[in-house]
Amino acid sequence: MRHVLLIALLILLITSAHAARLPSVSGDTNTWGTILNEFLNVSLDENGTIRNNSITGIQLNTSAVNTTHILNNSITGFDIAFATINTSHLENNSITSALIANATITTVDIALATITSSLLATNSVNSSHIIDKTITGDDIANSTITAVHMTTNSVNSSHIVDGTFTSADILDNTITTDDILDETIETDDILDGTIRTADIADGTVTSSDIADSTITTDDILDETIASADIEDETITGDDIEDDAITTDDIQDETITSDDVEDDTLSSDDILDETITSDDIEDDAITSDDIEDDTITSDDIQDDTITGDDVEDDTITGDDISSSADLTVNSITGTLEMGLEVTTDSCSSGSCTATATCSSGRILFGMASNTADTCDADPSTCTSYCTILSTSCGVTASGSAASVYIVCGDVN
Repeated sequence: MRHVLLIALLILLITSAHAARLPSVSGDTNTWGTILNEFLNVSLDENGTIRNNSITGIQLNTSAVNTTHILNNSITGFDIAFATINTSHLENNSITSALIANATITTVDIALATITSSLLATNSVNSSHIIDKTITGDDIANSTITAVHMTTNSVNSSHIVDGTFTSADILDNTITTDDILDETIETDDILDGTIRTADIADGTVTSSDIADSTITTDDILDETIASADIEDETITGDDIEDDAITTDDIQDETITSDDVEDDTLSSDDILDETITSDDIEDDAITSDDIEDDTITSDDIQDDTITGDDVEDDTITGDDISSSADLTVNSITGTLEMGLEVTTDSCSSGSCTATATCSSGRILFGMASNTADTCDADPSTCTSYCTILSTSCGVTASGSAASVYIVCGDVN
């Protein structure tokens, strides 16, 4: 209020000063002194001193007033010309928020690198205040960046400190094969019991990938193990299920006697008509091994049967060929012989002639399948009858047949 009154008084003085004037030369007769006094009284007291509040800016020389001439705390905003105060007029730390009009501080008013976090209100800085691509790691508080601060696909390998990602940092079920560097996954990275068939490329698991003695039958797909998968000479009897090996599993001509357990092969194990002499050990076949009435002449090597091989009283006339040359070296006992000649013939197409002994057996006989005169003309006979048989028959190959036999008993 005091400052307002002072300004009003100055205005009145200035007005009065303008009203007073100097007396005119050669004029103002009888009032010249009065006018001069009025003029002087504008700025001087009666004692000749300068009147209080009579000095104005126009009476002062430039830079004539300094701080010693100014009463402390007497300068107000009205005493200061607009836009004349600069930083050189201000005492350090003298400007407070109360002295600054709201929303008037601009970038040009702020010295570079002087704004710190303590000067900023919470949440007052946003993206619009930050120059693009100027935020560095030093500007960001540790552990404050979360997923909501990042644009999709903005983080790559170059942004991540090696060896710092943990399972907790990765969203479940989001890592794919494209995210993993080839040949970098180790067994420590894989949860036990989680690798499935679908996770393994076909034909990529080798012996070195499998712990010794850990593959069981449950791990192997039925009917998938091939010979190439098995190390030579490593399969033992314990590895093979009972009754599981079939003939298709065995390479031809590879089973030897050493492979077969003694006394375990039966007839059912051997393919019919496949055993040859080479398969049988010398002197190994006994009478018990041969089925009764199955050995034929074709099975016996020529000139190998001796008297020791023939059971006593077992050779009959049916066993002797009609064309065989028999030589009787000796006869022990009394030979009693009753002879009987019997013939038969036919001559009607494919007829059959048969001669039969009424008693005894055939000791000698001939037959013809082309003529009916074998009994009278031996040159027309074409075959011999079986010795020691009881009859002899022949069927005509043309239009006639005939038989001649000599029967007898040997006592």
